[in-house]
Amino acid sequence: MKVFVGISEKKLGEILKKYRTEYGYTQKKLADYLGIDRTTYTKYETVRKPEIDVIMRLAAFYNVSVEDFLDEFFVDGKKETKTAYVSAPAKKELMSLTEDEKQLIGFYRDALRKEKIFEDTKNVWLEDKGIVSPQGDEE
Repeated sequence: MKVFVGISEKKLGEILKKYRTEYGYTQKKLADYLGIDRTTYTKYETVRKPEIDVIMRLAAFYNVSVEDFLDEFFVDGKKETKTAYVSAPAKKELMSLTEDEKQLIGFYRDALRKEKIFEDTKNVWLEDKGIVSPQGDEE
């Protein structure tokens, strides 16, 4: 069993640069793919940790799993688990989650919240421009 041990900005930057150079891409090409400025992508390779959704998109771009993409951040072994209550549609049950699993769930929830905020903002902008009525019907 592989256990996630955390990500350091410097090491992640080295991995991003390694993949980019091995595949022969420029920072500009990857920034364009991600829909960000080249300087933002440059920071990902040097001093800034990208959001999990960016890591997932880059893994997909290179056609590898996130685990393979971030292989250096996983170690073999079993990690101590803490208990958390999780509700299921049919019943409540006690389920053990590792800290890493809890963190991934948090990342997922953050991504969903960001997607909802983006969608709401887009709808308000479209309404302000008169492109979409408040009920969401196109005019």
